[in-house]
Order: sequence, then structure tokens, then C-alpha cells
Amino acid sequence: MAIDRVHPLKLEDPATGGDQTDQFPTELNPLEDHIECAGLVLDDLSNRDEAVRIYRDGDDMKFMDVNNPTPSTLSDLLVGGMTEEQHRLLPSSNHWIDQDSYDEITRSGGKTTQVVTWDSPLKTRKIREEVITRTGGFVFQLVTSNYNGSGILHETLTEVITRTDGRVVNIARTRVLF
Repeated sequence: MAIDRVHPLKLEDPATGGDQTDQFPTELNPLEDHIECAGLVLDDLSNRDEAVRIYRDGDDMKFMDVNNPTPSTLSDLLVGGMTEEQHRLLPSSNHWIDQDSYDEITRSGGKTTQVVTWDSPLKTRKIREEVITRTGGFVFQLVTSNYNGSGILHETLTEVITRTDGRVVNIARTRVLF
């Protein structure tokens, strides 16, 4: 499928950061002009919502989508940029997940409500369990239970997400180690 490439119209003025004055709406030059906006929402043929978006929060650019409802920053996405303290805070179960692990996914109304990661399709040792609670179609709470190498509960992380006008304004995290 071919995509439609569009050029927004612009009104440019040195008083608002431009380098020339356009008296009338002019086609944006994609090799020169920048678009200024509060965020970017990405839709497709079947979805017109705010589930996939990029926006600014203070000095951070944040990314989120349906599978990653907790916004991430560029710092979160850096490969190899993890400090020792950040590594220590990772769920311990990340060290026991390998290519043979098996995810058991439970859905309700087409939305994921629970993901249990097992050591293999035989489901002999639980590694992680994530329970997703929604309100008004949005993720309200994530409870992640991590198990140690023996399959014994090691820690629980509860994240409660507060929204205003559909935007995430706060994520309260509580971690309990066993």
C-alpha cells in the first residue's frame, strides 16, 4: 500500500522562531522546517485513538503504545547505557528468562489481562506474572510478581497509573521483596 506524503501548511515569522516572514500559508519544506506541537499520535486504518503516541514531559521525550502503556523515555531505551543501580532494580526474574520460556496470555474483551511467563511450554516453573487492570479502557494498575530461579515468589511490583484527560500524569510504584 502506498502512503500519502503530505506537507502541512505553515505561517512563519521571525518573532516566533522562523527565519523569514510568510504572509500567507505556505507549504512546509521537509528539508528545512520543523513542526512544533505538544505530541504526536500515530493511527492506522483501524485505530484512531491516543494509544500510540510520542510527547514531551519536561525535559523528556516519552513513548508509549498498547503493548507498552507505561511511557518510556529515550534514557529508558538506551542500549548498553544501564548503570549498576538500574541493573540492580531490574526484576530478578529477567535473569532466568531464556529463549525456551513460554508466555501464557489471558484476555478479556480483546484486551490482555494477565501474562504468565513460564520456564517452558511444560509450565513447570513460573518466572513472572503480570496482572493488568483497566478502567475506562486505560491501564489503571500493573502488578508484576517475579519469581526466583526455584519458582518461589521473590518480589512484587505494583504500579498505579493516574491519568488526567487521558494523559498519564503519575505512576506510583511500590516494590515488595520477599
